[in-house]
Amino acid sequence: MRILTQTSKMPCPSFSLPAWDSCPGAKYAEANLIPAGAASPCSICYARKGFYRMPNVRDSRAERFVWARRHVDACSFADVMSAEIRATGCDFFRVHDSGDFYSTRYVDAWRDITRALPRVRFWYPTRAYTLKAFLPALRRLASEPNAIVRPSALVVDAPAPKIPGLDAGSSVVTRDATCPAPSQGGTCGSCRACWDSRMEVSYARHWGLVQGGSDSGLLRRMVR
Repeated sequence: MRILTQTSKMPCPSFSLPAWDSCPGAKYAEANLIPAGAASPCSICYARKGFYRMPNVRDSRAERFVWARRHVDACSFADVMSAEIRATGCDFFRVHDSGDFYSTRYVDAWRDITRALPRVRFWYPTRAYTLKAFLPALRRLASEPNAIVRPSALVVDAPAPKIPGLDAGSSVVTRDATCPAPSQGGTCGSCRACWDSRMEVSYARHWGLVQGGSDSGLLRRMVR
């Protein structure tokens, strides 16, 4: 199993988990915080459409989720992941090009990784801030100088969230996005705004609803 992932858009490695199945904050927000009739980024999540729905991509993310939970439970996740990231020689890293923080122990494991690699800038987009139980761990992570914990807006065209103790937020908009990727071949290019703790970032909306379902069935089979 490949532990790290590399998306065509970004200039660095990343770590990917199944969208939705590993996103308790998004599930909670969808059920309790999003007004009826409002469009949420989760309902149009790119990581639940297109290429991400291909069996090999879907299955590898499910396998990685099982692997991550086992290593977090065994207190070995931080050591293994730190070694993997260090071996790439990268200066920037995105945590979760799909998926999110699924437990507070998992958040704390990423804090250990961030502290072990002070020369790497880590970008953590998240909706886990919607769960009060997660906030202390997220704030501990955000206190690291090389960690950017970026709260994501819950509704399309809503302002970027401002959460005390976390970094500048991000939003999804139908027009005037600040992310330059759509105008430069779908890549970050030289832009590193997402790794700047002070800058709010807005992304262009991905049109179309997700193509249904989750990886839960596969995950249950793999856990067994």
